[in-house]
Amino acid sequence: MASDTVLIIDDDEMDTRLVQRALERQPSLREVEVFHDAASALERLRKSELQAPLFVLLDLNMPGMNGFEFLGAMKTDDAMGLTPVVVWTTSDAQQDRREAYARGASGYFVKPSRFQEIVDTLGVVDTYWTRARRP
Repeated sequence: MASDTVLIIDDDEMDTRLVQRALERQPSLREVEVFHDAASALERLRKSELQAPLFVLLDLNMPGMNGFEFLGAMKTDDAMGLTPVVVWTTSDAQQDRREAYARGASGYFVKPSRFQEIVDTLGVVDTYWTRARRP
């Protein structure tokens, strides 16, 4: 069973603060866990004593383990594979979208430039994964 926690994986501190502020404006007000590197987030997800997050918000372009590598590791692990991962990136490249979905992304969003667009987009993502029925 999933918790009400949202995991944010993004090496850009300003972006993570904007996402946190945008999620605070949602009626569901989620607990948020922030990771500035994908390897640490993967380690957290592997801890069987912790509940899986409602969804993961993942940046693709990060030093060390990038978002594609994270998706590959997470989605091939039976314990974590069903957790939705929503890509949240600056890349609008067709190749990146295809690769993200091929590696198991549940959604793909290009980071909006205006704060209200961030609030609105994350509202849609949050509402969808709150209401979606998962195995």
